[in-house]
Amino acid sequence: MITKPGNTIGPVGQGLNTRFGDYGGAGLNATDYPPDEYVYEPNPKATLDNNGDVSYNGTWGYDDYLTSVPCSSGTYCTANGQPNRRILPVPIVVCSTASGGTTAFDITAIGCFFMLQTAPTSNSGKEAVFGEFIEDCTVTGGAPGDDSDTNGAYRIVLYNDPLRTES
Repeated sequence: MITKPGNTIGPVGQGLNTRFGDYGGAGLNATDYPPDEYVYEPNPKATLDNNGDVSYNGTWGYDDYLTSVPCSSGTYCTANGQPNRRILPVPIVVCSTASGGTTAFDITAIGCFFMLQTAPTSNSGKEAVFGEFIEDCTVTGGAPGDDSDTNGAYRIVLYNDPLRTES
């Protein structure tokens, strides 16, 4: 994996926020980027204090999300939502060799990250994306198959077909 330096927080935040049904960015819509089926956010939201430490007085998290889905009715249920859109596969790297700028890292694992709340769309407050790492998703996610023309993680399934020479 090669990092991309620069400030692209606006487009990144806009893309992440589609998972909550927020389509503030140009060209984003619910048809192409459906929200999660349950879009509740904690109140008050998590923030960073002046020292860069997380300040979160709430107790709402992934376990509460699990008890609220599948979402059949209620204020935070979305009509055309999809399950688990708030769970993102995130590459885990060893960054001890980081030197700034463009850097290449080996991916050591893929972690499942649950988005607690919407992401910032400007870097004026030096905010972060808040959530919980919930499990290692290296092999557990993805659908087997040969249709890779959609976005997402795919699990490759190898098998031997005695009737085909290319397997």
